[in-house]
Amino acid sequence: MNARVSSLLLLLACLLPFARAALDPTAQFTEANRLYEQGKFAEAEPYYRQAIEALAQPPGAHDADLATVLENYAALLADAGRPAEARAAEERAGALRGRL
Repeated sequence: MNARVSSLLLLLACLLPFARAALDPTAQFTEANRLYEQGKFAEAEPYYRQAIEALAQPPGAHDADLATVLENYAALLADAGRPAEARAAEERAGALRGRL
């Protein structure tokens, strides 16, 4: 193996834990909550959205976790002055909880 390929493999090995964390809905949710608690609503929102998207697939597989993320996301939206969006997230969470 040449030096260039070895260097690339080493770089990939170093980045893999970060890539896994970026795709992990629990890590996304944790970061969203951390930012939300600091009042950084705009920064937290993409993390909530990514966690919601990840937990929604496949449908029904993670309903309890998805409902929890949606409830926290609804709180963020309410605190950010977006009550209609907050209600929609709360309703989606309630519908999921009703199926559990």
